[in-house]
Amino acid sequence: MPDASRSHKVRLRRWRTPAQWAALAVLVAVLVIANQIDRSKGQADTASPSAPGASAAPSDGPPPTSATDPSAPPASPPAEGAPPPGSDPGTPLESPAAPAAGATGPAYALSTDGSTLLRWSGSGDTWSAIGTGVGAPYAGKPGVFALDEKTGTVSRYNGTPNSWTRIGTASEIAIGGSSLYALTPARDKVLRWNGQAGSWTTIGGPAGHIYAGGAGLFATEPVHGHLIGYDSAKKTWTRVGNPGAHFVVGPRHLYGLNPARDLVWQWSGSGDKWDVIGGPARAIHGGELGLFAVNPQTGRLWQYTGEPNVWADIGDSGAAAAMDDRALYRVAADGKSVWRWSPAGDWSRIGGPAAAIAAGG
Repeated sequence: MPDASRSHKVRLRRWRTPAQWAALAVLVAVLVIANQIDRSKGQADTASPSAPGASAAPSDGPPPTSATDPSAPPASPPAEGAPPPGSDPGTPLESPAAPAAGATGPAYALSTDGSTLLRWSGSGDTWSAIGTGVGAPYAGKPGVFALDEKTGTVSRYNGTPNSWTRIGTASEIAIGGSSLYALTPARDKVLRWNGQAGSWTTIGGPAGHIYAGGAGLFATEPVHGHLIGYDSAKKTWTRVGNPGAHFVVGPRHLYGLNPARDLVWQWSGSGDKWDVIGGPARAIHGGELGLFAVNPQTGRLWQYTGEPNVWADIGDSGAAAAMDDRALYRVAADGKSVWRWSPAGDWSRIGGPAAAIAAGG
């Protein structure tokens, strides 16, 4: 049997040769470098930078809430959640949305005394009178209309200043897609205009209010306030939600603000299922450009980003708002000026005093 101690000593003597020590040094250096690379890789793998293009909900945005079971019909469908305190209303923030096509669009305003309807030229602060004594403006694909709230008269603008045609009477009117809808003065019928003066088709019975947009036509049941939606193919009405403080209709979605004004909801598009997308709001505004909500504490206007509970502060809310697919317009809180905002930039002043605003057509 070989002598173990002798064999050990021989091995030690062999590793003492210069060539062996050099090989050993190289091996140790390789192991050290490999270890450093592994450690660096491990640190990189455990880091958590934000994913490209991702955005987190702002800490001062509308707080999420689950006070009500989203699977149950909402106490009222909602629109934009109200954002928390923001910065100086005079310095609105730029929206994260992509720039809209087109630089300008038609806008219409009612003078503060309610006597004159004016049309914006599309640049600067130049406006021209297009009607007297016709009422508040409404605009969209079917055209430009006015509703005299005192008499209930509905008039259509013929495209020439002071040329209007009376087409009917209503307590409310709403524009959805290429259609104009009206609620009779007695609120006992919902009507659709046929494109000619005095020609209307009855499509529904009594209603408290009507709401229309790209996502369809909706109305509130007059007794209990439940929301119902119109199926134009079947010509029937179906309940889609519970009562709410207000509803707005966008290009693809229906939104609602619950009676307590502490939740903003979005309709799923099926049955009476709604999802909470925002917190408290004083009011909500919706249309072709999206969904917006007014913070109940600061009066700031917030835009819904499309991600539940994520909103962007875009400036002061003002006294009234309207939009088309290119821009949002507002009447200042004091009613002394009209402002325009587009997703491509900040607010710009485009006019003086006004009592109401409309856009489109």
